[in-house]
Amino acid sequence: MIGWLKNLVTPRVPDTPDAPRAFGYKVGWLAAEASAPEAVLHAVSSFDAGLANRRVASCNWEHGIAAALRQARPAGVFFSPPLDGKVLVVEYMPLKRNKWDASHLQLVLGGVSRELGGRVCMFESHRGVSAVAWAVAEQGELLRAYAHCDGTAVLDFGLPLAQEKELSFLYMDDVLGDPDADDDLWDRLPDESTLLELAGLLSLDPSTIACSHRDHVGTGLLVY
Repeated sequence: MIGWLKNLVTPRVPDTPDAPRAFGYKVGWLAAEASAPEAVLHAVSSFDAGLANRRVASCNWEHGIAAALRQARPAGVFFSPPLDGKVLVVEYMPLKRNKWDASHLQLVLGGVSRELGGRVCMFESHRGVSAVAWAVAEQGELLRAYAHCDGTAVLDFGLPLAQEKELSFLYMDDVLGDPDADDDLWDRLPDESTLLELAGLLSLDPSTIACSHRDHVGTGLLVY
């Protein structure tokens, strides 16, 4: 009876190793160059006190993604096993409490990239308000951060990256600054699909990992 009540309060976290699960739409995540989720959790917790005092459990992909998307209990932030030297941190969004603040991104992403010694990327999309955001930090420095939301450019830090230029999209200010902007121009703004393409160029496209990395069986961490 006691164990049954305990599971109601804190359900067991499944940790049987399994293959990656795809995600990427209407979600936020980090992609950090690292060899283990423990290292990324330690680095992120060093710069975000909100994660420092929460429970941590070994967790597999299936439950981790479901928990991050609030489709399973306990819900939380999922730190994936490494894929090609990158750990994905699903539903961790450093802008949530400090909206469109480049200085906060410098603190968190810059700090994490300095501690890990590699590139750290952030990606986020919200379909309901047509919002997309991305940021890249390397060796302690925020290199680039961009976001638009509800028809307004809300963050534009640094110069466009080579990977952005490769995709040939427009930015919100390009469209708003054109008095003759038509539907074709608006359609060239980056959306959640563009964000996944950009993620693929900068790190990993998480919408494809179930196929591209199906042999990478492992477990990550759930912070809840």
